[in-house]
Amino acid sequence: MERSSKSVGLPYLYSFWRRRSGSIDGKSNDADDHKHWVNDNTLLSGLGLGLQETFAYLYSARPAFDEFERWVLERNGGAIEQHRIDRLNDALAGTVANSPTDTSPAPVLTSDEMAFWEEYGYVILHDAAPQETCSDAATAIYEFVGADPEDPASWYHKPIGHTIWVPLLHHPALDANRHSPRIR
Repeated sequence: MERSSKSVGLPYLYSFWRRRSGSIDGKSNDADDHKHWVNDNTLLSGLGLGLQETFAYLYSARPAFDEFERWVLERNGGAIEQHRIDRLNDALAGTVANSPTDTSPAPVLTSDEMAFWEEYGYVILHDAAPQETCSDAATAIYEFVGADPEDPASWYHKPIGHTIWVPLLHHPALDANRHSPRIR
């Protein structure tokens, strides 16, 4: 069952919106910001929202809560699956447990890769997504930044702000990779 009504069923979403809207008006409490930082990140990650895009929307549009909910739903294809809502509410309440539908997949990383992770703090996950979806994602990124994959000189000709980060978060090609079983 998916929830696509006005209320997405995430009580913490209202708390997040209220606090962030208050910080726009200078009513922020630094202690509260620190206290809620982990939950804020859990909420946004669980909803597939980036910090930059969310704060940019809140601070520029200054939406009412129902407008913010609609924006969240739009970024999630118009609906959020009930199991995602339930899991996110559990995580925000600190009561996450493995559900019977969560099967434990085979380990993604070998023991050598885990040792590399422990030593260096990163690891390359080979064959994480099918080559076709990786190529589709690369094409989407090249199109978004207006670059030609065959012309490296075109890759950085149009900087977006003061960063090399590409703010392309919601695209079917990227979502296909995010949902690859090996990545999930």
